[in-house]
Amino acid sequence: MKYGPHKSSLFDLDANVAALLIYLLPMLIGFITDSLNTIAWIIPLLAFIFEKESGFVIFHAANALSFYVIKAILYFITLFMGFSTVLSTVLLGGITSILIFVIIIAVLIVNFIIFIITIISMIKAYNYEEIIIPVINNITHFIINLKR
Repeated sequence: MKYGPHKSSLFDLDANVAALLIYLLPMLIGFITDSLNTIAWIIPLLAFIFEKESGFVIFHAANALSFYVIKAILYFITLFMGFSTVLSTVLLGGITSILIFVIIIAVLIVNFIIFIITIISMIKAYNYEEIIIPVINNITHFIINLKR
């Protein structure tokens, strides 16, 4: 869906700039250190809660919230798998550590895909457009319905 230029109730920014920042600020926080990805979802959550006027900004806040919560979950999975790999190598060796290594690679690939989708979402947000991503879209609309 394409929107026209309008203002957000967040700091009286243009809605496209507010939506862009909702994606960009958590990404920049994650670049400082990967462990901050676990709390980066707070920015889109606050934007989702405090936005009162723009359905466009609310959509992108819910979308970014979906991305960054999934990213936080993946971080914990990777962290757990890393510890498991070390322990299984020491205790069991061989096949268990290979399986966990494959899972870690899969999580890293999913993280990379989320990164690319986030960049595309920022571009769409700046152009006043929504982005539809099959699985994430269902989560986004579930979150939006919680606000109604």
